[in-house]
Amino acid sequence: AAWNLAGGSTTGAHPFTDVADGIYFAEHVATLYQRGITIGVTPTNYGPQQVVTRSQMAAFLARTYEVMTGSACIGSHPFIDVTDNTYFAHDVGCLYSLGVTVGTSPETFSPDRELSRAEMAAFLARMFNAVSGGTCSGTHSFIDVPPASFYADAVGCLKIHNITTGTSASHYSPNLAVDRGQMASFLARLM
Repeated sequence: AAWNLAGGSTTGAHPFTDVADGIYFAEHVATLYQRGITIGVTPTNYGPQQVVTRSQMAAFLARTYEVMTGSACIGSHPFIDVTDNTYFAHDVGCLYSLGVTVGTSPETFSPDRELSRAEMAAFLARMFNAVSGGTCSGTHSFIDVPPASFYADAVGCLKIHNITTGTSASHYSPNLAVDRGQMASFLARLM
């Protein structure tokens, strides 16, 4: 499934007072809100500058998968740091079953750790593969993405499909943490 984001004002498309019309991620936040992927950090705030954790990303990605495919996503996981009573346990199981995450070790997911742009690229490229049934790769010109890194092909995939433009023409900034505004753009572009 794919959606084209409509241009123009997002007034009324979401209830968030901290996401102004015209900001680069406003339409993307509206898309996620309208699809039920986010409800914000409060009923009237999205928290665009808040850093995304790995557990939050699991929840966002699992919801995105279900919206994109129209199918429930279920599965189990081997991670001892993701207990059944957490809000994201089902989501981590979903991503593990799809091959979107392998954890930070065979037994840990590190749910409270901030999500880096490198990890985001890997998650999104694997989600692209899970939904499309293919293997996504591509080229990029980012000088800060080592060719042998675990995320190099993923960054190429995101670049070739216009899911990322980098932090500049020559930099992807893989070690920076992803904030909720950036995450909204990544997810909406993936869709």
